[in-house]
Amino acid sequence: MPVAAVVATAVAGPQVVDRLAWPLPPAGLGLAVLVPVVPFILELIALRRLSTAAFGTLMSLEPAIATVIGLALLGQTPGPLAAAGVALVVIAGVGAERTGARAGARAGAPSGGRPPEPGPDPGAPVSAGSR
Repeated sequence: MPVAAVVATAVAGPQVVDRLAWPLPPAGLGLAVLVPVVPFILELIALRRLSTAAFGTLMSLEPAIATVIGLALLGQTPGPLAAAGVALVVIAGVGAERTGARAGARAGAPSGGRPPEPGPDPGAPVSAGSR
C-alpha cells in the first residue's frame, strides 16, 4: 500500500497540488493512520474478551457483515456469484473454526488453545528460601 500511495502521488500529485486546501493533507494522513489501526485495536480487545471459538466465528462472519453494510449503506447489490462466494467463505470459516483445532490445543492445552504456563523446573535444585 505504501508503494501504491507513492506511485499514485507521483502520477496524480502534480495535477492536484494547486487545488489542495491546507487542512486536507493532515486530515488524509490522519485517516491513513486511523483506518487500519482502529479495527486492529478493536479486534485485539475482542480477542482478549471472547473465547477463541466465538472470535473465530465472528471473524468468519466478517464478509457477510461487510456485504450487508454495503447493501444497506451504499446500495451495493451483490450479484449471485458474489453472494455465493460470501456464503462459501462464511461456511468454510465457521467449519474450520469448529473442527480445525490444532493437535496441541486438543491434547492437554487449556481452553483457548494457548500452551500452559511454564512452572518451576522439577529438576532444579531447591534453595532454602523456596521451601
